[in-house]
This record gives sequence, structure tokens and C-alpha cells, in this order.
Amino acid sequence: MKFLKWKDDVIAKINSDFSVDFIDEKASLLANPDGRSAYWSADRFAKFLDDRIISRQRRDIEKILFCCGLSSYDTFKIAERTKAINAKDLLWVTDNENDLFNDAISDVFESVFIKK
Repeated sequence: MKFLKWKDDVIAKINSDFSVDFIDEKASLLANPDGRSAYWSADRFAKFLDDRIISRQRRDIEKILFCCGLSSYDTFKIAERTKAINAKDLLWVTDNENDLFNDAISDVFESVFIKK
């Protein structure tokens, strides 16, 4: 199971089919300002991730995919490798509900962007 977190708090569970179930009303309002749904379909979650991960239109996308250990563009796999961390907010994805945001930032930066 994977989790969508706001900083260090789990706000939703990501199901094996990549649909998302928000944990409480406050969490669903964070992701759904209209307050109409406490659930995202896999398609809705993919659209959310597409705004957070590297664009498939980048000229250097093949190099970035290689650094992520991928041979083709896959929204969910890129989000998993980069934890869908984005500079515009504190939302991110993890497979361990005890992971901390600050540790995740360092781990992603080191594993994807620093060549060893």
C-alpha cells in the first residue's frame, strides 16, 4: 500500500489500482477544494501526478528516465521514484506511512539527481 501525505501526516491511502481514498473530510478538502469527493479514480490521480512530475516533453527526458532507472515514461513509476515531491506544496507519495518529508526530499535528490 502507498500513502499520500501532507508533510508528515497521512491524508490518503493509494490503492493497488492507483485509486485514492482520503482519510478524513479535512484531507479530502485539501485535495478537492470543492469538497465533493473523498475519492480519486486512478485517472484523476494520474492527472494530479502529471502536474507534479517531470514532463514527458522535456528534451532530456531519456536521460532523466535513465537516472530514475526507467526505460519508458510511466507516470506512476516516476511518481514512485521521485515520491511526487513538488516545490509548490507539501504533498508527496510514500510506501511507508512512517517516512518523514525532510528525509524523503534528501533521499529523492540523492538517488535521482546525484550521480555516483
